[in-house]
Amino acid sequence: PGGERPALLFSISYSRGNALSDRRRAGEALEGRAEVEAETRAGHYSQVHAVLRGTEPDLTEVWIQAHTNYRNTGGGNNLTGLGATLDLARTLSSLVSEGRLPRPRRSIRFTWGPEHMAVIYYLHQNPAALSRILAYLNLDMVGDHQVLSESVLRLYRTPGSLPSFLNDVVEEMFDVVGKGNSISIRQGRFLAFQGEFSLPI
Repeated sequence: PGGERPALLFSISYSRGNALSDRRRAGEALEGRAEVEAETRAGHYSQVHAVLRGTEPDLTEVWIQAHTNYRNTGGGNNLTGLGATLDLARTLSSLVSEGRLPRPRRSIRFTWGPEHMAVIYYLHQNPAALSRILAYLNLDMVGDHQVLSESVLRLYRTPGSLPSFLNDVVEEMFDVVGKGNSISIRQGRFLAFQGEFSLPI
């Protein structure tokens, strides 16, 4: 915005990043080279916000997002995420309004906008908002059948430069769900998936 030279960033996987860090700690010199042609120009990303106000508005907020993916709209990607988050917002708001649920202490903010860039653009325009976020949940392609869609559930951690307790919470959840939806060696049927899961979740 001020005419400064833009920075360039390459993203690599968490495991590859750890492997490179291990090699650097072992004293190995690493070098990379890239040739990139790019341009920066003006643009705009619209983002819709809906807030369920908490009883303690000074507390950090929980953000829940689904992307519109307007450039390539599909029933799975990501109308399922939009539907789930809209229904979640409607249900929570109704239950609180009817007195069937207490109003949460923290505000819950629902956001909808173009995939990837909408929230980055919003936080760039509103940098103070970043310090107001306790947790940020992204619902994308909700309900896809993992076998039919040949999909894999992935856990992404925050980068080492931005540690968070949420990494441990989500890892524990993945571990419990994984163990509960597996057939263990102790049952004597290793990799035999005919039977029922012992602790289905």
